[in-house]
Amino acid sequence: ESKPINSTQVLEQTMQTIDDRMLNFKYGKTEAHFYPPMTQTIANKLFEVSDRWDELEHIAGGPRSLESLQTMMSQSDGLTSAVVALEGVVVDQAWTAAPELQGSRIVVANEQLALLQAMCRDAVLTTQSSLGVTSKDIAASMSSFEANHKLLMEGGSVRRLAAKTDVAGISEDPVALDLMHKAEMQWLALKPVLEAIVTGSPATETALRTIVESTASAVESMDSAATYWGTTTRTTTMMTLEILAPVPFTGDWPAGQTMRLAAQLAESLINEEQQILPGYKLKHVFHDDKCDASKNSQVVLAEMSAKDTYIALGGTGCSQACAATASVASSIRLPFLSYECSSDFDPELSDTNTYPDLTRMGTVTTPVTDVIKNMGDNFGWSHVIIISGDRSKYKKLADERKSKFESLGFSSEYKSPVQDDFNSIQTMMSEIKESTKGK
Repeated sequence: ESKPINSTQVLEQTMQTIDDRMLNFKYGKTEAHFYPPMTQTIANKLFEVSDRWDELEHIAGGPRSLESLQTMMSQSDGLTSAVVALEGVVVDQAWTAAPELQGSRIVVANEQLALLQAMCRDAVLTTQSSLGVTSKDIAASMSSFEANHKLLMEGGSVRRLAAKTDVAGISEDPVALDLMHKAEMQWLALKPVLEAIVTGSPATETALRTIVESTASAVESMDSAATYWGTTTRTTTMMTLEILAPVPFTGDWPAGQTMRLAAQLAESLINEEQQILPGYKLKHVFHDDKCDASKNSQVVLAEMSAKDTYIALGGTGCSQACAATASVASSIRLPFLSYECSSDFDPELSDTNTYPDLTRMGTVTTPVTDVIKNMGDNFGWSHVIIISGDRSKYKKLADERKSKFESLGFSSEYKSPVQDDFNSIQTMMSEIKESTKGK
């Protein structure tokens, strides 16, 4: 005696599965090979799918009637369209970031799952003439399924467009061949029962049960193949995450070379170890901001208008550039991590109310006077000479440090040579050497 199919339980389990996967797609679950959206465009499309599903789930979870079923069928087209739009964006951007990623193959494999479920649904709905589902709908899905199966096995192009829509054959992939042969066996078991419905045989309880059970087996086999391609391709092809990095290669404080070296070293370690961002690789895009506030903002705005693939703003070592660009980054919702930007030159940078979205990393210089005090006590120093570059820029800070040293018991003086005159610098250092001999 066959066991009745608890449709309510199956529906509730399916809804919960979709809820879980939707959550994983949005926020990621790396241990299950789910990764957060890599761009804002993909995130927007994903949340459109989520909104459509929420509408459909509300109906599915409510009172069950022929009327609610009709409403679900009409609204499911909106969900399908949103999913297709999401897949299109993912394939396009994946191709741009990593042309070797077989996005189209994964899309086709997932379409096979949808077709199997659609054929099972339509076979059941043919018993309700008021719903307008006919055997022609099943026949069309069967034809699409077999065409897709051939495409996945032998390769070809999904559309007559660029190579990004190509699907490679699997003749040299024994794992994929085995999975697809298993899926084909399950399809060959399901196909005759569907063909009987298409050719006019009555949709008896026995026939529908066979279709439901055979579809479940076929979906399980096809899902194994889709999962294999989705996870294997992802672990062998990392998606690129770009960080916009304007740094001062020239200008008043040309520390950009050092900053670039450190950033590239960190980038290399993260990409190689795959511990922090599994499945992704970081890529810095460097620009010279000339240690200039206006130039830094121009770089950020120009790059963000040119493309939307940047996930963060990193770099910017000069305090005035940080201050100018922080509001720009905040307005375009771009996370901003500075590699220096000392508050010594702009104390307001430490004010999280003024700059709530700016994160700064770098050398903390405020304790330097206390450190020198300890060293002076240890070595018997009594006099401190402060040297800076351009006096018009650094005099205020130098005077503050001079006052601090004097309050700690040192005598102190401030010197500033002509910044770009090496002879002036050499003369000043010679004078300091002579005046401090034996002291």
